[in-house]
Amino acid sequence: MKPRSIDIFLLDGDPNGIRVAQMAMSTIQSITFRRNQLRRVEKLSPKPNGQASTS
Repeated sequence: MKPRSIDIFLLDGDPNGIRVAQMAMSTIQSITFRRNQLRRVEKLSPKPNGQASTS
């Protein structure tokens, strides 16, 4: 395998908060968060029709 880069975006600027990781030149994406942040992540996540939740 060839080397690859992973970009990590700290959504709150906090390494213990919500983190979004993507591999360069790929459609692979990971969202990592603590269980108590689930409601917030659900609100931020796009719905299947491409719209973010507003509830």
